[in-house]
Amino acid sequence: MKKNRLIYFLVILPFIITGISLFFLPARVPIRYSNEGIQYGSKFSLLIASVLGVWIGGLLTVVAKATENTEESALIWKITYISILIFNLVNMIIVVAAFFIREDGPRMKMTETVLGCFTGAIALALGVYVSFTARQKGPILSNSYLWLSKEEKKKADVKAEYRLMTKVFGGLALIFAMLTLYIFTSWKWSLMVMWILMAIVIVYAVYDSIKSAIKK
Repeated sequence: MKKNRLIYFLVILPFIITGISLFFLPARVPIRYSNEGIQYGSKFSLLIASVLGVWIGGLLTVVAKATENTEESALIWKITYISILIFNLVNMIIVVAAFFIREDGPRMKMTETVLGCFTGAIALALGVYVSFTARQKGPILSNSYLWLSKEEKKKADVKAEYRLMTKVFGGLALIFAMLTLYIFTSWKWSLMVMWILMAIVIVYAVYDSIKSAIKK
């Protein structure tokens, strides 16, 4: 039941975050990034992606619930959980970008500083966590491990879980570090590196989840 409630909350979280952000965002925000430059549009267009994410997340949850008593249930739930987390991450970056990428060029210094400090703090916190997982210490925050019973946790491959956390959270730490660098310097290459790292982390997380489910 707790697992289901968490997923239901994650499904609607992007819509909540975007909805609240609309009260503070400028009238026009970045809606498309390409080699030709950044295209701007109404801030309300951000709701389209959030509504689409809620719809897709809800659909995946319905499918997972429908297959709950089948052999593929564990794999489908993992794919659903990871997919929703990925969308939450992407939506968060889109909303954050809307705050500091302005159409008229100048940006609010206070907003930029606060945002940069916030993303930098996240990168630092993730880096500290990775410094522990790399030495096989600290809590294991993988979704598959957290949902195991006490008996199952005793039999789980803890070393493999720590390796997974080191790679995934290490990648996330670098993503937020690149985002922080872009906020303070506006270097476009750091933004490009951030998106590449995000793609690598997403692919690896999905691959590892499917591989572990198949082994079971």
